[in-house]
Amino acid sequence: MKRLPLLLMLLALVMFMLAGDVFSYMIDDNTKVLQKRSNNGGYGTTWTDVIGASSQFNIYGIDVSFSSGNITFDLYTNFNHDGIYQLTPYAIYTYLADLALDVDQNGTYEYGVVLLDHDKWTDGNLKYPTSLVDLDVGLYSVIDWYTSIDFMNGYTNPMVYYGGRWDQSVPVIKIPNVAVKNGIPKSTATVTSTDIPGDNPNYKWTATFNYSLIPGFADGLANGFDVFWGGMTCSNDAISGSLAGPSIPEPATLVLMSFGLIGLVVIGRCKMKNSCRRKL
Repeated sequence: MKRLPLLLMLLALVMFMLAGDVFSYMIDDNTKVLQKRSNNGGYGTTWTDVIGASSQFNIYGIDVSFSSGNITFDLYTNFNHDGIYQLTPYAIYTYLADLALDVDQNGTYEYGVVLLDHDKWTDGNLKYPTSLVDLDVGLYSVIDWYTSIDFMNGYTNPMVYYGGRWDQSVPVIKIPNVAVKNGIPKSTATVTSTDIPGDNPNYKWTATFNYSLIPGFADGLANGFDVFWGGMTCSNDAISGSLAGPSIPEPATLVLMSFGLIGLVVIGRCKMKNSCRRKL
């Protein structure tokens, strides 16, 4: 019985170390991009984590949480909290990309989360694409996507390099879907941006919406779902991965359950010995 406190301390230390994983990203940025040149230019030959300045474009990870029918995405990036970036001194702009969701994991991203009102794009004297549907922040059932090529190919003076493909692990050509072109509104959403002290990442974009009343969406989430985010409409970086649905207990919940079970065991032993206070 005298060894029990020591064993509990060791077990608590192990649980604390495991709980530390909660603070890592649920999806880490292991996705590579392949640069392409505007004005119908060709592709590069080297897959890379980020094109251009990491301090401006790097993506780090995605976290997801569920609560009372709501889903929240936390997106960690160096892309600025205004959602608009101008390459000075040129009139070249890139914007906060929409989030793409594949809830049945069939390779088609049938839902998109608009993170920045599309009418904001005109604030940067948007040149490409030339016609846009003004979509508000929210969740959409996607009819069609804009790709990074739609946004960047038209620049000719100067020509620019951007993310023209993603996912180095498959031979299939995957062009980044970066903005909902046409879609059916499914839910409003709340999107905020937060400055993170220090560097790497500099910002956290948070998007929350209610999915509980959307036919098919909740069922799809329960079986797992895929996420893709180009970060910016130029997709100079990109992140993708698969996530479990809300039916899977979160790591922090498992840790608390473990401590609860430990407590029950200790109480049971103490009652059996009727000498808990004396021996502990």
